[in-house]
Amino acid sequence: MRGIFAAGDCAAVFDPLFGKHRMMQHWDSAALTGKIAGINMAGGDAKFESASFFDSQVFGLKLGVWGEARVVDRRIIRGTPSAESPQFIEIGVAADGRIAQVIAVGEVGQTELLARLVKERVATNGREEALRDPGVGLEKIFGE
Repeated sequence: MRGIFAAGDCAAVFDPLFGKHRMMQHWDSAALTGKIAGINMAGGDAKFESASFFDSQVFGLKLGVWGEARVVDRRIIRGTPSAESPQFIEIGVAADGRIAQVIAVGEVGQTELLARLVKERVATNGREEALRDPGVGLEKIFGE
């Protein structure tokens, strides 16, 4: 409806990556949707076009999450999580073989690349074994 705007963690935003409205209940998304609503109230035409993201600290570990968990069909664990070395990446793959979610635990780096994998819904077909191996660089796997 024209002239009505909603933003924040209580607003469902159309997410073109997944073709549906989603509630993204984190302050990162609340700030972004507020900016989009403000631009549109001023006559602009801003849209939500990024991979949803939030970060947190869990048991003293950094946690970064991109994408949509509800469409994940299977998960690929990159690395071997343990109490001694709790850094790993979990890649959520949708039924169509494309990346739908990435969860990074610990100081794994490469946040821009991880966000891009979700935003571009990159296919994992034929790459799953390499994705499990932290010794193989993500840039090499995806031809960077």
